[in-house]
Amino acid sequence: MALITQARDGASLVRGITRILGSGPGSLKTLTWELERAAEDPHASRRALILYRAERLSYAEVDALARRLAQSYRARGVTRESVVAVMVENRPAYVLHLFALWKLGAITALVNPETQGPALKHTLEACAATHATIGSECLTQLRSILPELKASLTANVYIDMH
Repeated sequence: MALITQARDGASLVRGITRILGSGPGSLKTLTWELERAAEDPHASRRALILYRAERLSYAEVDALARRLAQSYRARGVTRESVVAVMVENRPAYVLHLFALWKLGAITALVNPETQGPALKHTLEACAATHATIGSECLTQLRSILPELKASLTANVYIDMH
């Protein structure tokens, strides 16, 4: 089901999201709230949220894995409003990292895994990332610019080896 079939302008997008998530005081719902709610529901918790090749992850499994990842991020200094660049190819780990970071209230800067060289350096600097999660498949691109990155970011680069 498409959230919005024809979003021609920002107002259409906002109306569509508001219709799905609700509006008014106290009605703000997020994707992490929806995940947690489904993970606690006895029927929904077992339904598949992620189907990828032979892998099947239920709502409850995704929530549990995201919580563990969030604890790991928190231990590494990621806090509410930290900017975390995420450069992981389209696979389950990508979604797990996003949910983990959103649980902490971190700001995610999504980086195209095909980006390399000066464009990658510019992207990481322009988003003012304080941390970065890089998929193992993107290590070559990262290695080529690592000496040029700010020390504050290079100290906070996490490699996803899944």
